[in-house]
Amino acid sequence: MMVCRLVATGAWNASSGLGKRGAEHHVFRFTIRDNREYRADYATFEEYCKKRWNRGRWVINKLIEAAEVVNNLGENITQIQKLPCNAGQAAALAKSTDTPEQQVEVWKAVVESGKPITAAVITKIAQR
Repeated sequence: MMVCRLVATGAWNASSGLGKRGAEHHVFRFTIRDNREYRADYATFEEYCKKRWNRGRWVINKLIEAAEVVNNLGENITQIQKLPCNAGQAAALAKSTDTPEQQVEVWKAVVESGKPITAAVITKIAQR
């Protein structure tokens, strides 16, 4: 649950260890959101997000999506030496690709490009 706390509170950065423990976000995603376990204390997922994390449902869903990207990349850490350092980079990668395999290939190309890693650079490389 530490990862979901880091993600939900926005404490996403390279030193958080999120990439190394990215798979733990699945606990949050499946047990809290998808299985509706938040209903033990909250009427809706939106209410849970607002009261528990002080964030909207849209933001939490985007952060979960970003954590999924980091997890996909983290599974290939031997090939990739650098992971996204913020949710914006991961979100751009998620939006620009259809599969975990594409995410890995695009991210490798982004890192190898030597350009500053921005959402625009990720999108441009993904469109090639």
